[in-house]
Amino acid sequence: MNGLLLTEAKYINLSLHYLEQVIVALAEKHRSHIPYRNSMMTSVLRDSLGGNCITSMIATVSAEKSETEETISTCR
Repeated sequence: MNGLLLTEAKYINLSLHYLEQVIVALAEKHRSHIPYRNSMMTSVLRDSLGGNCITSMIATVSAEKSETEETISTCR
């Protein structure tokens, strides 16, 4: 089971990395290429990220002291 969870976590982190690349590219005013096609997630979110849509992001955080590091990481 651990191998499956590790593989799943790897793909989630990779998708988040591609999402970060798209957001950084959109923030650069003179950028001619936005890498939407790097992942299925960014392809699906293309109109929401770079179009005329209003996008909301929801994050799950915890008030538990033991989860402080994870909560800070999520907020960043």
